[in-house]
Amino acid sequence: MSDTTAIILMTYGTPGGKDDVEAYLYNIFTDPDIIELPWYMAPFRTLLARKISSRRREEVQHNYGRLPGGRSPLNELTAAQGEALVEELRGDGRFESFSGMRYWAPRTEETLARVLERGIRRILLLPMYPQYARATTGSSINDFRKAVRRLGVADRIEVRAVCSFPDNGSMVAAMAHDIRVAAADLSPEEFRATPLLFSAHGLPQSVVDRGDPYQQHVERTVAAVVSSLGGHPEVTLCYQSRVGKQEWLKPYTEDVLDALIRRRVPRVLLYPVAFVTEHSETLFELDMLYGDSLRAAGIDYRRVPALGTNPGFIKGLAEEVRTAMAGPLLPLS
Repeated sequence: MSDTTAIILMTYGTPGGKDDVEAYLYNIFTDPDIIELPWYMAPFRTLLARKISSRRREEVQHNYGRLPGGRSPLNELTAAQGEALVEELRGDGRFESFSGMRYWAPRTEETLARVLERGIRRILLLPMYPQYARATTGSSINDFRKAVRRLGVADRIEVRAVCSFPDNGSMVAAMAHDIRVAAADLSPEEFRATPLLFSAHGLPQSVVDRGDPYQQHVERTVAAVVSSLGGHPEVTLCYQSRVGKQEWLKPYTEDVLDALIRRRVPRVLLYPVAFVTEHSETLFELDMLYGDSLRAAGIDYRRVPALGTNPGFIKGLAEEVRTAMAGPLLPLS
């Protein structure tokens, strides 16, 4: 047995090109952790997923088509984070990073097979979502458990997991630092007069009402960052990327930005608080869909970059890895 620990960085994944979009969406909408159906509707899950993915295909293809190269850089950026994390852990033992994507290549089962082929039996799951939600971290870990069952390897591996880290001190300090950098040319008075928005991926309100901790986790992150900044008089946490007609967490990012346009504020600072890499929801939704409207209104729109390989963030991930490695094994059943 190898003495190496495999760190599997887990996230949604991204289609390789426009021809993959419908199949990628289908994979998302067949996930019961994404769309919960009553028992009598379960047999129609695949039919519903085909309908939704077909209906949304052209819109999503258009969105990806506006990105450089026509695709999201999520996979490459996640791999870079893994490499940086392994370097940060160099003095803690032997680690090797892998990417395990939930809805597109490299899928979780494929990644687990690669880990086993390399003779590695010790695994640390690292969902790249600081704030826990069943639809993200929960789904990724459930997918890993299914992969273990399909490959029949439960008795050959030991697995631990980082399940959430919404107020990790090093991560929070990195977020606050990046906000300060984005506002470096502003006087203290100008900074305090600038609306500071934190935009997180949305979630149906009904999911939160049933006990999902996501909203609480996001609020904890925002509170910690604002405290690290020494406070700010106009902070708004808002939620983006809503799908469908049901009510999601509010306020919606687009509504908050529309109100700021009507107020004719001179500038806006926006931090993508639930996103740790650049991808379609930052590069298209925040930068283009919303950013174009703000800039057209004459507003100085400052969208702070996602954490990426920010050294403080990588340090925070290493802290979480060390804590998890000293903790209990993840049940695989």
